[in-house]
Amino acid sequence: MIRSFLILTLIIVSSCANDSELPDESCQESFLYENISFTPVTGVVMVEFKDFENIETQIQSLFATYEFLDEELFPIGNFSNRVPFWLKSQSCETLYESLMILNQDESISAATPILRPQGPEIQDSSPWTLVNGISIHPNNEDYIPKILEWAFENGLEWEGSTSLTQRFVVKNVITGFEPLEIATKAKNELDSKWVAVDFIVPINNWP
Repeated sequence: MIRSFLILTLIIVSSCANDSELPDESCQESFLYENISFTPVTGVVMVEFKDFENIETQIQSLFATYEFLDEELFPIGNFSNRVPFWLKSQSCETLYESLMILNQDESISAATPILRPQGPEIQDSSPWTLVNGISIHPNNEDYIPKILEWAFENGLEWEGSTSLTQRFVVKNVITGFEPLEIATKAKNELDSKWVAVDFIVPINNWP
């Protein structure tokens, strides 16, 4: 069962997310994390740029490079280094291919999917955006070296810690789903108090 404090403290919350602007289509494939089933939403991806500066220039560069990005549906506004991009096709195949292509771009830190959650504790199925971040909290301080060793062996890069909580990012994102997959693997293999993957969640979806 997902604890409410995990959602409140470890999931990034966005007041700008608007479900009505997102495509309705979802893929049939789903990913199980804790007791929540996540289904990829087609037609849109989240891009995290490496450089925090000149975001508009980087955005225009992606539009000029990749024909599968739909510039007409691009939202107007100020953005951080995380920006949603709409796709011209709403097929699952295009979604998966677009993520893999974008994750090869040297200007992009990670391109990740937007997922629709379903589960007994989910009252609103508005999409959550997967981002590249994993937190692992050990049962005791002595287990931290084991977590760090496991993280290195499984392609994670240490970002920092808060109290006993160790924060990581995936070094080499390829499909865009690695943060969710590695967090699930960590939960199954490590003797930890909890493991949490980061999401951007619409503010109206707080429990």
